Amino acid sequence: MDNPARLLGLRLTPNVANDLGLLRGVGLPDGGKALFRDDKTLEVTCDPPGYITVVHVRPPHPGIAALGLQTTWTRHEVVAAFGQPSKKGGATIDADFGAMGGWDRYDSDRYKLHIEYRPDGGGIAMVTLIDPLR
Repeated sequence: MDNPARLLGLRLTPNVANDLGLLRGVGLPDGGKALFRDDKTLEVTCDPPGYITVVHVRPPHPGIAALGLQTTWTRHEVVAAFGQPSKKGGATIDADFGAMGGWDRYDSDRYKLHIEYRPDGGGIAMVTLIDPLR
């Protein structure tokens, strides 16, 4: 499935996980689970009943382009294409993940679109789609 937005709200059955190449997973403290591809380009988080509530997409996954983004875009280019974000944050250094670039979030009725930029300013590091009710 090229457009990751279509995954939100989908029940994650073994067949769906296999079709998406989600081969590894971990249980979450709330009873949900996170599954990801070996190449780390796609990760989904499910609530305890098994419905996908969060989708993480990393380059070079084609889902980024399906959302109207280019992985080489800087923050300035994203804002030029999408307008001012609903929320934004600056670069940080995370104890677990290391240097992280700034981020912008765009909220809609369908999903929250969270765009994280590379710390060197060289494009998009990750795109996250979040169920709007979360």
